[in-house]
Amino acid sequence: MRPSICRIMVAILAATLFYLSEAQARTYNYTSFDVPEATRNTVPFGINNGGTIAGFYYQNGFYHGFIKTAGGSYTTIDVDGASDTFIYGINANGRIVGGYGNPEVYTSGHGFIYDNGTYILPFPFDVPGSFGSYPAGINLTGQIAGQYSQDGTFQGVRGFLWSGGNFTTLSEPVAISYEPRGINDAGWIVGSYGDVNSINHGFIRSPGGAFSTFDVPGATHTLISGINNHNWISGWYRHNDGTYHGFVYDGLAFSYIDVAGADNTQVWGINDLGQVVGTYADHGFLATPVRDISGLLLLLLGD
Repeated sequence: MRPSICRIMVAILAATLFYLSEAQARTYNYTSFDVPEATRNTVPFGINNGGTIAGFYYQNGFYHGFIKTAGGSYTTIDVDGASDTFIYGINANGRIVGGYGNPEVYTSGHGFIYDNGTYILPFPFDVPGSFGSYPAGINLTGQIAGQYSQDGTFQGVRGFLWSGGNFTTLSEPVAISYEPRGINDAGWIVGSYGDVNSINHGFIRSPGGAFSTFDVPGATHTLISGINNHNWISGWYRHNDGTYHGFVYDGLAFSYIDVAGADNTQVWGINDLGQVVGTYADHGFLATPVRDISGLLLLLLGD
């Protein structure tokens, strides 16, 4: 007997809810890409729900920012007068944040906010009195999380939250260096910190300021680089054999992300669809979760 329309709709709804809440590792389809002008190092850092990807690439001695639409068109973004431009984050409306300056001196440089051809004030976007500032993530409300250097040393790197036009320094007693990298629309912040033993750990900071360390089981180093509005986190970790691997954690289960044939895979941004972007070798990639609900549909619909 053919199922009724109502039964089909209920089944599809149930299957969708099952997919969104399933507590199991996901599998992914991988798409590699390179900015056409890149001579090496295409590095996608962020992706929004529309599938727009933001990052940077290397061409003949200099770094340039880029935006890649879901349709595959590329736009290069260079801060006027800057030798190098890096884009680190993009929000749901396409507003981006990044930095410009000398890539050989990690702790120097300036930040910027960019939206549809216009640099948003303040420009440059710098923590007052800092040696260098790097906004890394931006949410829909305009809050920005990132990092700055107090004194030009890696040990002097601290985090910041910019909200309502005001900077708040973020740090923890256990952290020698503290590097926020992502923020979701609710204000959850993720990143990494270095401890006194030069071990990198991931961290999660609640909107109320509660701090927790997050390490991938068995990893020698963990770096969290993104968080979506379901509070799924993305990042990469170092295995004890020295290789790097990507991961997504949805609060219940880990999904591990490795590009086939690559020695190392690093994952950066994540959107609300669970898509992630990252790098392997000199290339960028997009990984999209495989949605297999066929078994549940058969169970619900019958013959």
